[in-house]
Amino acid sequence: MLPTTILFLLGATMIAAGAYGLWRAQSARGWLQVEARIVRASIHEEPAVARFPHFLYTPAIQFEYEVLGHRHEGDRLTIVPADFRTADVMQAKAFIAGYPQGMRTTVRVKPGAPSVAVLLANASARALSHYAAIALSGCLLIIMGIVVNSLHHAP
Repeated sequence: MLPTTILFLLGATMIAAGAYGLWRAQSARGWLQVEARIVRASIHEEPAVARFPHFLYTPAIQFEYEVLGHRHEGDRLTIVPADFRTADVMQAKAFIAGYPQGMRTTVRVKPGAPSVAVLLANASARALSHYAAIALSGCLLIIMGIVVNSLHHAP
């Protein structure tokens, strides 16, 4: 009985975490859209903590925008922290190439918190698939719990 309860609880927790992540990753879609100007685009390089030493590259795009007459600066790409981090420097370079200094674009500003803005309304496809995989794994754990429970109660 205890193993199936653990599988059910763990599965439900993973489903909730994955669903919350998916919702949060797209929550900026409903935020206020304002015009912004790209101030600077660069790439942050940091060593990865791994068995095989390598670097991780994160696109960093700084932008400025105005809300209700007050100027703000932001640098968040999406609502998901460290979104678009990659081990492929060419991928990071290609991303920032789309945001040259001085370019005008639209950013999303959090309602009631004008100092919080994101460049992109949706998280990356990688982040979305990560949250979906967590939720799906939770579903599989619940199915495993059902199977274990039915085998345990089989005549």
